[in-house]
Amino acid sequence: MLEAYDLDATAASLEPWLRTKLPSQAPKVENLRAPDGAGFSNETLLFDIRDENSAEVESLVVRLAPTEHFVFPRYDLAAQYRLMDALASCGIAVPRMRWLEQDPSILGTPFYVMNAVEGEMPPDIPPYHS
Repeated sequence: MLEAYDLDATAASLEPWLRTKLPSQAPKVENLRAPDGAGFSNETLLFDIRDENSAEVESLVVRLAPTEHFVFPRYDLAAQYRLMDALASCGIAVPRMRWLEQDPSILGTPFYVMNAVEGEMPPDIPPYHS
């Protein structure tokens, strides 16, 4: 599904958007990549941001609403974001939810950003419902 994303153009679009979210930093997107075996219901990209004013690096994930292939008949990215954020407030281990962006003009589709968590993602093949 990620063939539609030009990673260089996506990084170039993410940087100015991230500056609006992190005004005290000068975030530089690095190492933007599609993980192996991810993106069954959302298109997923991993990336790091480096604060150009310091040596700080943070690993993040952007989950993009699908644009071509839909797993669900009705797709509500904002509900996914709010649910994961609510689970965190209940003490359930989920990544820290950072930002929800519903304006498709930034990356071509709505998306949200969350902190990356170390570990392995389950593969899409065989499909999880099999």
